[in-house]
Amino acid sequence: MIAFAGLRIETIGNYDGTDGLIMSDLPELTVEGDRVKILKRPMMVKVRATLSKHRRPYFTFLASERCDYLQEYLESRLRAEELLEPHTCLRP
Repeated sequence: MIAFAGLRIETIGNYDGTDGLIMSDLPELTVEGDRVKILKRPMMVKVRATLSKHRRPYFTFLASERCDYLQEYLESRLRAEELLEPHTCLRP
């Protein structure tokens, strides 16, 4: 996500792993059973103020190629029987 959406490392997850992007920060992504669906490409990524360098919320977009990577990654987590909810962190 750093390369394809221009996000900073600290946006993906802070140094101690207590905050980072969560599923609800991706409003155009849904989980239906064991499948992840991306409703629109490029996909919007909302960055909360707590994750922003300037402490202001903003949004960016995730390129179509990275959407495929993200979809495969999240589906692998579903296959491992992980429950993906709105507050689930995108990092494992």
